[in-house]
Parts: sequence; structure tokens; C-alpha cells
Amino acid sequence: MFRAAQILFASLWLLEATVALGNVNCSSGVHVILARGTGEPQNSSLAGIVSRAIVATIPDSTADEVIYPANFTVNVSLALGVANAQQQIKSYVAACPTSPIVLMGYSQGAQLIGNVLGGGDTHIFGQNSPPNAPLCPSIGSHVVAIVLFGDPNRDLNIGYNADVGGPACNVSSSNPRIGYQAGNITRYADRISEWCQYSDFVCCSTGTTFAGHISYFSGENADTIAQYVAAKAMNATIPKWTPQTPCGDLESSSSYNATTGLTVPSNSTSPSGTSGPVGTASRVTALTGTATPTTFGGSAARFAAGINGGVAAAVAGLVLL
Repeated sequence: MFRAAQILFASLWLLEATVALGNVNCSSGVHVILARGTGEPQNSSLAGIVSRAIVATIPDSTADEVIYPANFTVNVSLALGVANAQQQIKSYVAACPTSPIVLMGYSQGAQLIGNVLGGGDTHIFGQNSPPNAPLCPSIGSHVVAIVLFGDPNRDLNIGYNADVGGPACNVSSSNPRIGYQAGNITRYADRISEWCQYSDFVCCSTGTTFAGHISYFSGENADTIAQYVAAKAMNATIPKWTPQTPCGDLESSSSYNATTGLTVPSNSTSPSGTSGPVGTASRVTALTGTATPTTFGGSAARFAAGINGGVAAAVAGLVLL
């Protein structure tokens, strides 16, 4: 019964995302794709203030969100989110082959964006996200800026650590990206802006508070990021993409899947235990057949309490720091 419910749940999310991808409007400015944080309602992320600032700053820009659960069953949530985000990016590049893309992620959404670019099998709150193929670099070359807030897999040495308006974290998260994941995401290091406050226990291994995790979304910070994105977009060269464009090289041993347009390390293991490339359909099928909810404890319990007690108020504008 539980397995059937998981399969139905995954199918509904993929169907909703497929319908949403039906119409693509190309922008002469930038197209922002935002992945929201855990517990945030669809289209109601705290990071939305940043999307809106970018759209207001750069003429003829648009913004959209990744459709995914963003819940505490992280292994299921991230698999669906990564599949949908990669398809969303590919669809936009196919329809708008010279248009720039901006990727943003907050909390679990930052982990999701990192998995899109670097590959999956990252760790948070006692769960591993399923392995996934990194985005094909020839498609990723359309991404001109990446902004990550409270990234659970933050690596201090990858990307630019932004001035968060207070002391920034000077160490990595407790679960930084390693190996081929770090290698693949490093190709985007010149356009990654990481926002991690020293007290944010999600992205900073020495952090201790949830308040730090929701401290990024002031109007001043949004304007700063909009100017950062505008500068990146102005100086970017977007190579025209066609379906015949080669994928490009990825870190370590990888194989190119001509059907999905994605690559995956050849030694990766799918959630079902079989080795090799894991495409969108097989990844979700394998996942829904094996995933089980995790009983959270420790920092996850504190995070859940923070979500319940803090984010709702922050959305109402009461506790933005």
C-alpha cells in the first residue's frame, strides 16, 4: 500500500511538472529558476523576493519555480525535484537556445540545484539523495549565475562566499560535496554565489541556529544579488545550443546518455541497486519502489521545529532579519 502511494505521489508531481513545461516564453533578459526550501509552499519561497528583484532589475526577464515536494522525505523529494529541474532547464534551452538562465536554491532547494549541476548522492538529515546524472555541460553553459542560500552541501572552496550583511561562515557545511560531485560543480565556480551566515546550522558546520538560516532575504540583499546577476549576464557569452551539440566532458569516468542528454558517473549505483546511467524515468521508478520515510532526530528535529515556528512568520514578514 505504501509503495503504491509513493508511485502515485511521484507520478502526480512529474505530471504537474510536465504540464507546467508545456509553454516556454523566451526572455531577452534572464530566466530565473528557483528551487524553494523545505516546508515552503510552492510559489511562496522566502527567496522569491530575490527572483522579483532580478526581474525588476533586468528588462524582459522572467522567473519560475521548480515543481517538487520540498518535504522531509528528502530522498523522494530531491529525486523528483532534480528530474523536474533538469527537464525544465533542458526545455528552456531547447526553446530559447541563446537565452541566459539563472539558478537559485534555498536550503533543500540549494541542495537540489547542486545535485542538478554536480550529480546526486549527497547527504542531509540522515538521508542520501539518490544518484543522478549531472546536467550536460553544453546545456549548463547557458547558466550565467547561480545563487545558493543556506546550502546543506556547501563547500567553502567552491564559488564566491557572499557578504551576507553580517559574519559569513568560514567553514564548509557538515556534508560538503565531494569527489565527482565537487569536480562537476567546480566548472560553475566562477558564477556561484553562496550565502551562508555563520550561525546557520544548515550550511555552516559550526552554526547553531535556525534564525541564521532565514536571515538572507532582506530587500537590501535582494538588490545586491540582482546587481550581481545583472553583471554576470552582461558579461556572459551564450553558445547557441542545438540537439546535435555534444554534451561535453564531466569529472572522472562518465558516460553520455543520448536519450536523456545527461551524464552519470559510470560507477554510480541506482536506488534499485543496479549500476550505470540513471535516467529520469528509471530513477523515479527505482526510487518509489525502495524509498521509505526516515525518522528524524538531532539537527533535523531542530530544523523541523524551526520550519513550523519560524518560516510561516517569516513569510508574513515578521521575522526577516
